[in-house]
This record gives sequence, structure tokens and C-alpha cells, in this order.
Amino acid sequence: YKEALAGRRETLGDRHPDNLQSINNISSFLRDTGIYVESHRLYEEVVTATRETLGGLHPDTLLYSNGMARLLHKEGNLEES
Repeated sequence: YKEALAGRRETLGDRHPDNLQSINNISSFLRDTGIYVESHRLYEEVVTATRETLGGLHPDTLLYSNGMARLLHKEGNLEES
């Protein structure tokens, strides 16, 4: 997935909505398979980029933020989630 993501970043740019969706999908997969550290890093990236690009109330921002909250919950960080 790292090579594919690098190619998408190069082709579309870091903040293209399709690329942000791909990053979210990878983050979700990593979360669901228990690879929390990498998932956390990617969720932070995608939530920040989407918030800055589309705004805090955009449906994608809210969706990606929800995914991050689910990860925080799985990590046991209930207060932050």
C-alpha cells in the first residue's frame, strides 16, 4: 500500500480529495487489522488535511474524524475519542 499511496501522492497531490479518501481507507484497514501506530499516523494526516482543505464541517472531515475516534477507542483512549 505504501508504494500505491506514494504514486497517488505524486500524481494527484497530497490534498486531492481522491487521495485523502485513499488515505482514510488505508487507515481504516490498518485500524481494523490492529496496526494502530501506522493507522494513527495516517488518520492524523488525513483529518488535518481534510479539515484544512474542505473545512471542519465537510462530510468527509466528519467521516474521517469518526474513523480516528474509533481508532482512539480501540487504543483505549476513551477521553480523547
